[in-house]
Amino acid sequence: MILRNYNIILDNEKYFTSTNANVGRNRYYYSTDSSTASNNIKFKQKKKFEPKLMVWMAMSSKGVSDVFIHQSGQAVCQD
Repeated sequence: MILRNYNIILDNEKYFTSTNANVGRNRYYYSTDSSTASNNIKFKQKKKFEPKLMVWMAMSSKGVSDVFIHQSGQAVCQD
């Protein structure tokens, strides 16, 4: 076997927003009469760069890693 002396490690990460913006059905509103929908539903404000949580873990034939959760910070200073 070619990989006999190697240990393959699989890892993956997923980013989640706190506003459920990554769920496609939560992005829009639907109404039969848009004039009756309130403005806070039609014009919902959101940040350009929302805070996110990154969830990461790895696994191999030796076992499974702990789950690592990291809250993203601001990438660019506002100075």
